[in-house]
Amino acid sequence: MLAPRPPLTAVAASALVLLGAVCATPPKAPPPSAETKPPPDARAQVEALVLRLYRAVESLEPEKLEDTMTPEVVAIGLGPGDFFNSRPALLEELRQQLVPIGLKGETLTIDHERPSVAVAADHRSAWFFDRPLVTRERPNRPLQRYRPRVTGHLVFDQGWRLDALHVSLPVSNDTLYAAGSDKRLTAPEDPQVVKGKGTEQLVGLTRRVLDDLKTKVERTSDADAVVLIGTDAAEVFEGGAAFKKMARPLVAQAKKSGFSFSIEGGPRASLAPGGQSGWVIANVAMTYGTPKGPRTLVPFRSLWIFAEEKGLWSLVSEHQSVALRPEQRESALPQEIPVDPPDAGRPKASARKDAGVEVRPYD
Repeated sequence: MLAPRPPLTAVAASALVLLGAVCATPPKAPPPSAETKPPPDARAQVEALVLRLYRAVESLEPEKLEDTMTPEVVAIGLGPGDFFNSRPALLEELRQQLVPIGLKGETLTIDHERPSVAVAADHRSAWFFDRPLVTRERPNRPLQRYRPRVTGHLVFDQGWRLDALHVSLPVSNDTLYAAGSDKRLTAPEDPQVVKGKGTEQLVGLTRRVLDDLKTKVERTSDADAVVLIGTDAAEVFEGGAAFKKMARPLVAQAKKSGFSFSIEGGPRASLAPGGQSGWVIANVAMTYGTPKGPRTLVPFRSLWIFAEEKGLWSLVSEHQSVALRPEQRESALPQEIPVDPPDAGRPKASARKDAGVEVRPYD
C-alpha cells in the first residue's frame, strides 16, 4: 500500500527539487599558464576520456584509469557505502568489483552513442552526462542489461582528469513513496563537510537552491547540454530551455506544496582551477505534508555542477540518486526502466534481436 502522495504528479514532484536559486558572481581566476592551457579540441578530448573509461571497465583493467582521475577525485556509486574521496580508494573498489567478473569467465560490454559534453568558457574544466548500455555475458546464464545514469566533472591539468563522478540506477516514485520505504531503503554514507578554496558562493547557492524554490528555474542555464536528473527513471530533463518551459507553470503550485529539503550530509565542494565551474555534493532529505503530519523520506545523494555564464553562476547539471543495496538493484531494475527514452522510435522489444533478454544488473 502506498503512503499518501503529495498533490503533484511525479514530474512536478521531481521539479520541486529542481526549482529555486540565487544570483552569485564567480571569483576571477588568473589566466592559464602555457603548461596548463588546454588544446582547442577540449570537447573531443573529454569524449575520448569517457570512452577510455568504458573500455578499461570492459577489459576489467581499472589500473589503466589512474591518469584519468585527480588524486582527490570524489565518486558516488550505486550502494549506500559507495562514496569514495581519493583515486586509490576508487581504483581499489573497481578492482574488487571487476576481478570476480573475470574469474567467472564473464564479459562486460558498454555501448553508448555519445556522451553529452559541455566545456567551460576558459576550456579548463568540463562536465558530461551519459546513459550507456551495459551488457554482462555469463556462461550458461541469461544476459544482463542495464542503463546507468553517469555524470562527471573534469579539470584540465596537463591533460583532462575526472574530479567528480556520479553513477546511479533509478528508483521509481512508487518505491520511494511507498509506506515503510524509510525502513527498507538505506541512507547513504555522509560525504562529510569539505569546502575547497573559493567554494563559499557555490555552497551558499546550493543551500538557497534547496531553501528557495521560486527562482531556480530562472537560474538554470538555457544550454542544450544542461541535464537535471531525479531519482525516478522518467526524471531526466535534457536541455535547460526545455526544462524551464516545463517547470515555470509549476512554480506557483510548488509554493503551496509543503515540500522542504535539508542537507543531511556534507556539503563537499570544489572549484575548478579556472574558477568558471565547480561542483557540490551533499545528501538531501525531503519532507512533505501528509494527512498524518510531515513525512521525511530517506536521504538521496546529489551532485550539482555550476558554471559561469555572463558573470553569474548557472546550474548546468544536477544528478540525484537513492542508494541501493545489491539485492535491491536486482529486483528493482526491470520495473524501474521498462522503456529507456533513448530507445524511442526503435523496434518494439518483441521485434528486436535481444527480445527476451533478462534485464538485471547483478546476481
